[in-house]
Amino acid sequence: MNYLIHVSILLAGMYLFYWLLLRKETFFGLNRWILVGSLLTAVLLPLLKVPAELSLRSANAPVFSLPVIPAPLGTTSEREATDAAVVSPVPEPTATTDTKGAIPAVQTTPIGYLSRSSLLVMGYFLGVVVFTIAFLIQLLIVLRKRRGLEFIKDDGATIYEMKDDTPPFSFGNWIFINPTKYDGETFEQILAHEKLHVNQGHTLDKLLAELVVIIFWFNPFAWLLRSAIAKNLEYLTDAEMLKAGNSRTSYQLSLVKVSVPQYGLNLTTNYNESFLKKRVTMMNIKKSSARSSWKYLLLLPFLLLSVITMNARQIAPVGEQVASTTTADNDVYKPSEIAEQAAINGKGAMPIPKKDGGKVHTETITREFDLGNVNSSIEKLLTVHNVTGEIKVDGYDGNTVKVMVEKTIRANNDKDLRDGIREIQLGASEANDGLFLYLDAPFTTVDESSQDFELENCGGKNCHYYQYSMSYHIQVPRAMSLELSSINGGDIVVNETRSKSIIARHVSNSIYMRDVTGVKEVFTISGKIDVSLLENPSTSTSFISTSGSVTVDVVDRDFGAEVAYSSISGKLISSFPAKKKGREGSSLGSRGTAIVGNGGPYMELRSISGNLVIK
Repeated sequence: MNYLIHVSILLAGMYLFYWLLLRKETFFGLNRWILVGSLLTAVLLPLLKVPAELSLRSANAPVFSLPVIPAPLGTTSEREATDAAVVSPVPEPTATTDTKGAIPAVQTTPIGYLSRSSLLVMGYFLGVVVFTIAFLIQLLIVLRKRRGLEFIKDDGATIYEMKDDTPPFSFGNWIFINPTKYDGETFEQILAHEKLHVNQGHTLDKLLAELVVIIFWFNPFAWLLRSAIAKNLEYLTDAEMLKAGNSRTSYQLSLVKVSVPQYGLNLTTNYNESFLKKRVTMMNIKKSSARSSWKYLLLLPFLLLSVITMNARQIAPVGEQVASTTTADNDVYKPSEIAEQAAINGKGAMPIPKKDGGKVHTETITREFDLGNVNSSIEKLLTVHNVTGEIKVDGYDGNTVKVMVEKTIRANNDKDLRDGIREIQLGASEANDGLFLYLDAPFTTVDESSQDFELENCGGKNCHYYQYSMSYHIQVPRAMSLELSSINGGDIVVNETRSKSIIARHVSNSIYMRDVTGVKEVFTISGKIDVSLLENPSTSTSFISTSGSVTVDVVDRDFGAEVAYSSISGKLISSFPAKKKGREGSSLGSRGTAIVGNGGPYMELRSISGNLVIK
């Protein structure tokens, strides 16, 4: 019992150490070994005995364990035998009683009586059995999945070709994927992703985490560590994919295409959509600097402190033992109270200011940019990279871009409010081919020439102690092309433009477009898509959402496209004639490729939890 409690305290401490100091760092490879090492350390460290001269524990401290309730005894001899075996503070009797010839008092134990400690022990082992069975069932499911599947061996992995709609996953050196469900680029990227899991042995990490959960199922921190290990492995694999030269946007779109609403087996890799948003965010933040690596060294004094305060003392040689009424194994420690980590708000890990009594600052920033003749043959592009706040763009007849940004800062005190007012600024960069607008702050990195925009993780510390939002309301010449992106708080809205190209990407909200042309890509993770097109697309288009419906409203009644579509919990609904493998109708199921209307350019419609509508 002491061992289980000792390990539980170490698991809690190791997880809180990771959560508070390391989880925002992009040293994913190092974090992997820290997390796996946390499990091994928590399990093995309590077995180490510390020399008495190094230990801070009291040599005669009472045992920290659950009380034992002995069964009723019937005779003095039985009572004396028990007193000899159990340490008890009850003093020895001072007088001798002659029991010769006396009839011993007989006490009976009720049938089925169990002590409290026995019930707890039985409950613990029952939990171990239940979770062991659950583990074996998961393992059996994976083993049975291979039956009857064709496979090839490639680069140390065995790739099984599935026939159903199960999303891709890997276990050990096995990869399971249905190549017919995805386009060529998506298939190659997901296959490369799973090969990284295989070649780096990620299944071993998951198996170790499962074993710890089985043994310490009663400890919530064991479950939290298992979740942290699984998430960090995905961060690590995503980082390796980008490092190998894959396009960030293309790779993220591939992840969206294979993501699903339900969780997969704990033993395997999976593509759960609720975790996808965090993965995209981690791919977009700036890499941690070497200066933040000092935090990893803090783990050593924590472990040393736990050893000298909680581990058992070594028993001294017989000739040197000090007389004591406490046995050598009578070790003690006091479990410290483990506080829950407060909820972390947003990218900067800032405390949420109180609505009552909080400080609020609002201001409106207005700018105008004359870009010359936007209707010329040279395409002019407006690029907006926002973090928190909506983006609304309205087309009008003119050559000037009119920008109005509503800036809001919230904080708990005047100092933090002043910091937010000073640090949060509108950045703008003009060029011959357009305009680039972005959040200019100490925790953002911008390359104006390439228009690359990244958020820093500030070495895992708080980037700021205030909340902020920048809501854009922009009037643009109708012919101007658009590339818009945002992460939190507010939708992306585009109205009445005649653009040659529109690209819109969001992480947390919806995207709406009314009476527009030139749409090429619309992508959101946690919102719906509703687009009204003034004319038929002349090139390929893509509309992808993981958590909402996708609606494309076409004004031109001669609309036609080759539509590739998929939805987990929805279907394709078309008000135009649609044909799929000889089958015609307005509703053609949840997955496939259909010729809609008169046929034409390629159009991609994807969603996980919504319908796909063309009307």
